[in-house]
Amino acid sequence: INAEYMGFIEMESLSIISAFYGTKDVTTNIKGLVSNNALSVCANNTTFGDANPGVNKFLVVFYKFGASKIFTEMATEGTTLSIFFYPSIHSGASSAIISSAGLNPIPQGISVLAATYGPQDVTQKVIKQVSWGIFTIPAKDACYGDPFPGLTKCLVVLYQLPSGEIKSAACIEESSVCLNQSLYPLFE
Repeated sequence: INAEYMGFIEMESLSIISAFYGTKDVTTNIKGLVSNNALSVCANNTTFGDANPGVNKFLVVFYKFGASKIFTEMATEGTTLSIFFYPSIHSGASSAIISSAGLNPIPQGISVLAATYGPQDVTQKVIKQVSWGIFTIPAKDACYGDPFPGLTKCLVVLYQLPSGEIKSAACIEESSVCLNQSLYPLFE
């Protein structure tokens, strides 16, 4: 008997790849909040602390279910972020780690998996910068547009090293993230 036909679909395990609240890495916090293969959390300073006082923050979570592709979910400060398994969205994907943009190898061997600037998906723009040999990625409205005029945004980048290790980096607007530091542990 086909389980899907009967209305039963095997739910894949929720895996949190990386999470940031503003520029603060909150991956461990988010992993601890996953319950019954789901996540529902209020994006606020009480839950995650205030690493960027006076700045309206976004909670950005990179995740996957089982062997699915990597997804990104975002919530503005003061709102709730929820992740639930939806078979039509989260199942049947490749067992390789990819983003909606695909795995994008570039000359140095770094693959950009996903990137956000405030609430915008800027993955393709970051891939283009990295493909040109730019590994210090600026967080500027001039690069990505201004989704929230007058509010400070954060750039969050999820990338994969040639070794297969997945890394993430974040910075506040008018600063930069450096992706190639991870290739040279001496400088970390």
